[in-house]
Amino acid sequence: MPVLVLPRAVRAGRPFDFVAQIGVEPHVMTEAHHIEWIELYLDEERVFSAELGARVAYPIVRVPLALLETASLTVRSQCNLHGIWRTRRPVPVT
Repeated sequence: MPVLVLPRAVRAGRPFDFVAQIGVEPHVMTEAHHIEWIELYLDEERVFSAELGARVAYPIVRVPLALLETASLTVRSQCNLHGIWRTRRPVPVT
């Protein structure tokens, strides 16, 4: 399950760092069991994607974002054994 790290609210147009980690404890990354990709959506628009493999030590990404209005942030990830996981959270803009 993607774990999202972001401010409770952000200021319009001001950049902030968004962090997504797959699992409260980072998901294992071995040839037999790993996260294949991570995607980030703002509302329905895909704004970031990364393909991963067993050589990536931890399935964690940091993406600098700037929002002009409140948006719904969704992270999707694909585990090669367990399928797609998704977490969605609104991001209020002040």
